[in-house]
Amino acid sequence: MVPLRLRLVVFLLLFLCKKSAGQNTYFQDDSHTFYGGLVAGGNFTQVDGDTYEGYSKAGINVGAIVYARLSPATGISMEMIYTQKGSAAAYTSGSAVGYYEAQYHLKLNYVEVPVLFHFFTSRRLRYEAGASYAYLIRSDEWLYDASNFYINPDITTIRNFFA
Repeated sequence: MVPLRLRLVVFLLLFLCKKSAGQNTYFQDDSHTFYGGLVAGGNFTQVDGDTYEGYSKAGINVGAIVYARLSPATGISMEMIYTQKGSAAAYTSGSAVGYYEAQYHLKLNYVEVPVLFHFFTSRRLRYEAGASYAYLIRSDEWLYDASNFYINPDITTIRNFFA
């Protein structure tokens, strides 16, 4: 059996040495003004202010994008994305009785609308700047703990939107 590290190194060497078909010709723009497409991806998030550190909550991003080419050097894009964010932690705590496992989960589901301005300086360099509005459509927070700790949703409110 070949070790996983060796297989990974061989795969990376073969991948990096292969000539890509996109490198055969130079880049050509087509004459469209508007472009549309689908967006899909993933993220790892953490929540600022909670006592759990690290990007330990995985989520998905899916949605649509519209892009408009304003001039050869500028463009603008707008997306509408469903995204999952939050925080997760599992830890062991001790008390006079003994040790116990605890788990915390915060799940936040947002609809985001980022608007970006694109500036092209050359064929290989692009700057982007913009803003994003997000609306919270659902949240779920729980703590599984031996001490039967209750999270009161009236005290721990989460803002419905952020920009």
